[in-house]
Amino acid sequence: MTTKKGVTPDAPQNAQAKNTTDFLDVPVTTDGQRPPREPLTPEALARIVQALPLLSPDRAEILERYSAIRPEVIASRGYRLIDDKHLSVLKQLGFSEKHGPGVLVPLYGQDGRIVSCQVRFDDPVTVTDPKS
Repeated sequence: MTTKKGVTPDAPQNAQAKNTTDFLDVPVTTDGQRPPREPLTPEALARIVQALPLLSPDRAEILERYSAIRPEVIASRGYRLIDDKHLSVLKQLGFSEKHGPGVLVPLYGQDGRIVSCQVRFDDPVTVTDPKS
């Protein structure tokens, strides 16, 4: 089958036909390939963050109690939940899904746009120094 350069056979031809969260887990085409992911620009990062659920009250309480972060700071910084349904976001941000769920912490540049993200995993991976 002949296709235009850069167009996969099953890719939607109309941008409006795409689901608003397709950028989180890009669909695989019939030939088993994924189209290239978009670069992580501030706009792409903002879309990723906005697509994630807000923190639940119990998660916010954990941050308040154990990290001494005030509720208004949590809200203004836009902390988000990465639960089991949203683990594919970790791949998009360069993390491994095997780390599991956690809290996404957006990092802002001087212009107020999101420039990067940190993740506070619920069960962080610990590495033991083989020399100790």
